[in-house]
Amino acid sequence: MKIFAKMLEAVGIASVMIALIDGLYGSMWNELYFLIAGIAVFSCGRIMEKRVQKKQDRKSAPEIQHQ
Repeated sequence: MKIFAKMLEAVGIASVMIALIDGLYGSMWNELYFLIAGIAVFSCGRIMEKRVQKKQDRKSAPEIQHQ
């Protein structure tokens, strides 16, 4: 699951780079669409990565015993 989250982040960053290149050579509307899509995909990957990390931290944390 963490690998999938990292892949989403990479796709998001790639989309933003494509937006930059498309904005230099093409339409500004296409740049805007790629930029928004890249930010959304990257954000989804980042949120997913944080959730996976929290789950891993909970599993690895030792249980506190109450006396």
